Amino acid sequence: MTAVVAAMTMVGLTAGVGASAAASPADIVPPSQDPFYAVPSNVADYQPGAVIRSRQITPKWALGELPAVQAWQVAYRTNDGEDAPTATVATVLIPDKPWTGPGTRPLMSYQSAEDSVGIDCAPSYSWRNGIFAGLGEPLADPFAVAPALLAGWGVVVPDYEGPKGMFGVGRMAGHGVLDGIRAALNFAPDGLDRNTKVAAFGYSGGGLATGWAAELQGSYAPELNYVGTAGGGTPAKLLDVVKWLTGPGRYAAGLAAGGMIGIMKQYPHLQKFLNDKGREFYKRYENACAPQLVAELPFRDINQYTNSPDLFAEPEVVAAAERQSMGSQAPKAPVANYHGMLDEVVPFPQNKQAVEEWCSRGASVDVTWVPLAEHVLGVAPWYLAGYAFLNDRFAGKPAVNDCGTVTSS
Repeated sequence: MTAVVAAMTMVGLTAGVGASAAASPADIVPPSQDPFYAVPSNVADYQPGAVIRSRQITPKWALGELPAVQAWQVAYRTNDGEDAPTATVATVLIPDKPWTGPGTRPLMSYQSAEDSVGIDCAPSYSWRNGIFAGLGEPLADPFAVAPALLAGWGVVVPDYEGPKGMFGVGRMAGHGVLDGIRAALNFAPDGLDRNTKVAAFGYSGGGLATGWAAELQGSYAPELNYVGTAGGGTPAKLLDVVKWLTGPGRYAAGLAAGGMIGIMKQYPHLQKFLNDKGREFYKRYENACAPQLVAELPFRDINQYTNSPDLFAEPEVVAAAERQSMGSQAPKAPVANYHGMLDEVVPFPQNKQAVEEWCSRGASVDVTWVPLAEHVLGVAPWYLAGYAFLNDRFAGKPAVNDCGTVTSS
């Protein structure tokens, strides 16, 4: 989705804060081969958000090294979608220029639309290896976070799908985001602290993680000075989105396939519904990145890989999907929600339902539903208004709440 130019140089890293050395792209191994990503056997001994290990990096963008930014990667404790302890990695970026605004420098958590089921698709790999990490969605991350860095904000980009690539597992994603924020605050070299105002920002698959962070923050990480969420194109209701992607939106059926694999990683017992063809399919794609899923699996019907006449009606599948769907509790901090009403990838009705459920539970939601926008055209209003929304939250201004005008149809 983004034009890129090959980077001319790469920077390799050695373990430890502040240590870096020149290296070629070949020296930067993918996460599946990098001990930095390993989940320690005693991970349960760490508190959620505790930093396990760290390293300083030179961040990459399409044209080479990202200027005027200090960056680190932290491996940290988090929990999966059923609260089992695990660990993942976040990239922390701090502008070189001192913060001149009131209080401490604010922090924005940016959720990339990873949409993949393999650890080698993680955003952190793209931040180190640029275009050599592959043409996945995270390659556009430096462009997406540039306004935040130019404004002097800190940025944390979590690998919120965790070490197994649990695409579609919303609770894993929410935990990964919130614990990534905790890790950034716990990491002394970045200059942030417990008083830092934090907010979250993401679209599409990144909107899934962002929305879940908003919903879980009040109960999972209430100590955070969390001031707002800007999410767009959000897949809030997992089963509705997967049904859509194997129905009217079938050209993007590869994303539904990825979601099915991600859910089966969280709930292995659901693999009993796979037929022989499905087991071969799972083995082939269990570590696939989004471009491969979308390119190789258009117009697929998920049911052809199952021994069920309708996988989406199976009670165990429905229960798992509902567990990983938003709307059961209200976000504590204000939310800006953006969605194109003609979205052909992430259907609008399920987003509307989630917003209505949030509002009915007492949330504050600034709603922008764009009548003539589909998935890609929906990015522009979210991007521009989302940054304005977060800037106002960091400035302490009151948020617009449209919940009084949002009614169930």
